[in-house]
Amino acid sequence: MSDQLDEYFANIRSDTFPLPGHPLIQKIIKLNLDDSYEKYRLNEQMNSDLYQKLMYSRKDMMGYSIMAGSGDSFGMVDMRSRIKDWSIIGAFEQNFGIVGAYTTIGFPVVTVYRVIIDNSSYQITGLIGMDFSMDPISIFSKIFREGCYAGVAERVAGCAKIAVSE
Repeated sequence: MSDQLDEYFANIRSDTFPLPGHPLIQKIIKLNLDDSYEKYRLNEQMNSDLYQKLMYSRKDMMGYSIMAGSGDSFGMVDMRSRIKDWSIIGAFEQNFGIVGAYTTIGFPVVTVYRVIIDNSSYQITGLIGMDFSMDPISIFSKIFREGCYAGVAERVAGCAKIAVSE
């Protein structure tokens, strides 16, 4: 099961790789959040452009939040409570990681982050938090519990049913 989880998170990492450097996200992270019209306009652009493209490739994505080092949050889900101590933002040694498991709008999700580095100053300026459905992880777990990796040929058909029926 560990290999499947590693592959699952490697795919999320790969699919979200271009996001921190995208010009729209770079604009958002530098935005003066007192400008409510500009915030609204960029939020609409983010939802219609980037989020839709990501949803096309990642059907398990449930939401996102762009968080500035100042503590301001922008996006579909407010994830500031999940990362309470913003002083650790500079301590992220990797540009991708798993925050943990949560419930969002009644659905179990796993939250991951990507560090945003300013394209001009090369300083860490924020994070993108993303929620992904726990359904694929539940399927891996159920298949593993049902003994589908026991190497018994008769179980393969049963494992395929579990994966499809979930």
